[in-house]
Amino acid sequence: MHYTIGTEDKNREGIRAILDLFFDAYTMIPSLGCWKGKPEPALTISIAGNVDPLHVQSAAEQIRDMNAQDAVMVLATEAELLLV
Repeated sequence: MHYTIGTEDKNREGIRAILDLFFDAYTMIPSLGCWKGKPEPALTISIAGNVDPLHVQSAAEQIRDMNAQDAVMVLATEAELLLV
């Protein structure tokens, strides 16, 4: 399974601390998001592998609360992970 979390790009160190609690590996990609028609700096967080979905939800909720956001996007996609 592959999970993507989309959030506002603020409190990066706090986001990393939250992700480090739950996951051995992840990727944070700076991006541009839009919320209710307004563009904002965003982070796209990619998490793959044998991950507990409840950990993804908990991490997303903690990030949402820390950043005082209305919502954080979580996308779950079936995927085959290959480490080369």
